[in-house]
Amino acid sequence: MIHRRTYSMPAGYNAEFRYRDGILEIDWTPDFPDSIRKPKIRRRLWRAYEAARADFLGDLAAMSGHRIGLLDTLDGGLTIIEPDTRQ
Repeated sequence: MIHRRTYSMPAGYNAEFRYRDGILEIDWTPDFPDSIRKPKIRRRLWRAYEAARADFLGDLAAMSGHRIGLLDTLDGGLTIIEPDTRQ
Protein backbone atom coordinates (compact mmCIF):
# COMPACT_ATOMS: atom_id res chain seq x y z
CA MET A 1 0.00 0.00 0.00
CA ILE A 2 1.23 3.47 -0.90
CA HIS A 3 -0.26 6.65 0.52
CA ARG A 4 0.94 10.26 0.30
CA ARG A 5 -0.49 13.53 1.54
CA THR A 6 0.79 17.07 2.11
CA TYR A 7 -0.39 19.26 4.99
CA SER A 8 -0.03 23.02 5.37
CA MET A 9 1.59 23.98 8.66
CA PRO A 10 1.94 27.27 10.55
CA ALA A 11 4.78 29.71 9.77
CA GLY A 12 4.79 28.83 6.06
CA TYR A 13 5.81 25.17 6.40
CA ASN A 14 4.42 22.08 4.67
CA ALA A 15 4.80 18.50 5.81
CA GLU A 16 4.47 15.70 3.30
CA PHE A 17 3.65 12.31 4.84
CA ARG A 18 4.43 9.21 2.80
CA TYR A 19 3.76 5.58 3.61
CA ARG A 20 5.14 2.79 1.45
CA ASP A 21 6.11 -0.80 2.20
CA GLY A 22 5.70 -0.35 5.95
CA ILE A 23 7.83 2.80 6.13
CA LEU A 24 6.50 6.21 7.18
CA GLU A 25 8.47 9.24 5.99
CA ILE A 26 7.87 12.94 6.55
CA ASP A 27 9.49 15.67 4.45
CA TRP A 28 9.35 19.32 5.43
CA THR A 29 9.29 22.27 3.06
CA PRO A 30 11.29 24.35 3.66
CA ASP A 31 13.73 22.14 5.56
CA PHE A 32 12.84 20.75 8.98
CA PRO A 33 11.89 23.70 11.22
CA ASP A 34 14.62 23.21 13.83
CA SER A 35 15.62 26.85 13.59
CA ILE A 36 12.37 28.21 15.06
CA ARG A 37 13.28 29.64 18.45
CA LYS A 38 10.04 31.31 19.52
CA PRO A 39 8.22 28.92 21.89
CA LYS A 40 4.73 30.03 20.82
CA ILE A 41 5.42 29.30 17.13
CA ARG A 42 7.13 25.99 17.97
CA ARG A 43 4.06 24.91 20.01
CA ARG A 44 1.67 25.88 17.20
CA LEU A 45 3.79 23.98 14.69
CA TRP A 46 4.00 20.90 16.95
CA ARG A 47 0.22 20.84 17.52
CA ALA A 48 -0.39 21.15 13.76
CA TYR A 49 2.12 18.34 13.10
CA GLU A 50 0.45 16.05 15.66
CA ALA A 51 -2.99 16.74 14.13
CA ALA A 52 -1.70 16.08 10.60
CA ARG A 53 0.04 12.89 11.72
CA ALA A 54 -3.14 11.63 13.42
CA ASP A 55 -5.20 12.40 10.31
CA PHE A 56 -2.70 10.65 8.02
CA LEU A 57 -2.49 7.58 10.25
CA GLY A 58 -6.29 7.55 10.48
CA ASP A 59 -6.38 7.38 6.68
CA LEU A 60 -3.93 4.46 6.73
CA ALA A 61 -5.93 2.61 9.37
CA ALA A 62 -9.15 3.08 7.38
CA MET A 63 -7.53 2.00 4.11
CA SER A 64 -5.89 -1.10 5.61
CA GLY A 65 -8.69 -2.01 8.02
CA HIS A 66 -6.12 -2.51 10.80
CA ARG A 67 -5.30 -0.71 14.01
CA ILE A 68 -2.11 1.34 14.02
CA GLY A 69 0.02 1.78 17.13
CA LEU A 70 2.03 4.98 17.44
CA LEU A 71 4.80 5.26 20.03
CA ASP A 72 5.87 8.88 20.31
CA THR A 73 9.46 8.86 21.55
CA LEU A 74 9.35 12.56 22.49
CA ASP A 75 6.53 12.32 25.01
CA GLY A 76 6.63 8.57 25.59
CA GLY A 77 2.95 8.20 24.79
CA LEU A 78 1.36 5.25 23.02
CA THR A 79 -1.62 5.95 20.79
CA ILE A 80 -3.78 3.33 19.10
CA ILE A 81 -5.53 4.51 15.95
CA GLU A 82 -8.66 2.49 15.20
CA PRO A 83 -9.82 2.08 11.61
CA ASP A 84 -13.06 3.81 10.78
CA THR A 85 -14.92 4.35 7.55
CA ARG A 86 -13.61 7.22 5.45
CA GLN A 87 -15.04 8.56 2.22
